[in-house]
Amino acid sequence: MLKTVSAIANAIGALNYKGTWNASTNTPTIASGVGVKGDYYVVSVAGTTSIDGLANWGVGDWITYNGSVWQRVEGGADLNGVNASLTGNLDFSGTANRITGDFSNATLPSRVMFQTTTLDGATRISAIPNGTGVTTAFAAYNSSDPTNSSIMQITTTGTVAVLSSLNAGTGTVLPIVFQVGGVERSRITTTGDSLTGGVTAVNYNGSLYRSTGTIELAAGASIDISSTLCGAAVVAVYSTAVGSGGVFFLNFGSTATKIAGDGEATDTGSTFAVYKSSSSHVSTLKNKAAVTQTFAVVVLAGRLA
Repeated sequence: MLKTVSAIANAIGALNYKGTWNASTNTPTIASGVGVKGDYYVVSVAGTTSIDGLANWGVGDWITYNGSVWQRVEGGADLNGVNASLTGNLDFSGTANRITGDFSNATLPSRVMFQTTTLDGATRISAIPNGTGVTTAFAAYNSSDPTNSSIMQITTTGTVAVLSSLNAGTGTVLPIVFQVGGVERSRITTTGDSLTGGVTAVNYNGSLYRSTGTIELAAGASIDISSTLCGAAVVAVYSTAVGSGGVFFLNFGSTATKIAGDGEATDTGSTFAVYKSSSSHVSTLKNKAAVTQTFAVVVLAGRLA
């Protein structure tokens, strides 16, 4: 168990410095259960010599005799205790300190992890600002040199919560990608475009939008596409069966205007159409193919030309 100097002194009284101890070679020789109460050595060479059940010694640790057994006092630069227990803050002095361990073991349970001490409790990793500060951030770097790295950062301030792709030095700003089951489902590009899924892109007014929100219609079937909840909107429809006879009819209605593609306000075949409306709008999509086909549909609130 990790002990403090004050705890040892309070428990056994006066301490008598005996010199340094090599924990690798057990020099000078220390034997379990043998010693003079109050005697202590300072570890000069780290090692795993087992003394009274303790075998994890770091440089700077103390090995002290309490009259019955030898005990370890954490005194080094490394917290090398096993099942060490702290009752106060863990403060680091100096700069460029690291908390190190095996965080990437191929065997998942063997990795260093954070875990609550509450039985059956939830684990939450938290950070708070100091004093009257209002900003806290978690940052992930893609380089061991943080001064030249791409950065993914989650920040909360007094006014906003921010998810950011940043860079430092020669690092590059990366797109933000959202995955489900290891498959990309959405991304925000470095130019600010919002892409969802992986179907063919719609490029309108210099902004790129993409969707896998799909509608499947049997031959001759129709469905209404509504933007009534978002008011003014741009709506894009794309037949995923282009090249295989996929066509459709999109009735824009009297409050909408075609701005791209070959969609018409008459009952003819189309493969791609984009229209805009300045108010809440309902349009009708009809499958003009002889077989069932799937359509990608994007409703973009407030993105008018």
